[in-house]
Amino acid sequence: MAPSIPTTEPDTIVAGDTWQWDRAVADYAPADGWSLSYDVAGPQAFSITGADVTTVGSSFRVTYKSSSALPEGTYQWFARVTSATQGRRTVDRGTFTILADTPAQLHAEKMLAAIEAVIENRIPADVESYTIGGRSIVKMSSEELRRWRGYYAAEVRRARSGGQVFSPVRVSFCG
Repeated sequence: MAPSIPTTEPDTIVAGDTWQWDRAVADYAPADGWSLSYDVAGPQAFSITGADVTTVGSSFRVTYKSSSALPEGTYQWFARVTSATQGRRTVDRGTFTILADTPAQLHAEKMLAAIEAVIENRIPADVESYTIGGRSIVKMSSEELRRWRGYYAAEVRRARSGGQVFSPVRVSFCG
């Protein structure tokens, strides 16, 4: 059984997916020479027109193959009907959210990976500072790296758990 096609514009959609919905527009039927299009404004503007909008009885069917490169964010759409004799009319507008094709890596995840790479690479070299030709370089101490690793690991846990992070509690029992 084929999935049912929605009769309203979506609230949330994923970049790279094919979006589809049916739209009836009272007083502007395809049989009377009207065509439907959408202008979309947001992080990247685009239009849904022509072959992306067909007719099904007295309704319009929108089938849009989106690019996976569409940036995620909130977009505002404008539904417009056009007639060769009567021009263009905006019949509705609203917003939808486009989600990234793949979840973006969090800043905290990037930092945690970078810090762990530094810690891993430091073990064979184990040099925190040096001077060559009058120029000095001082790297973070192992203690600072561990502290930052703990901070970013907690940030990653918080992001992955929806903001709830449970800290370990030490318990001791006395006899």
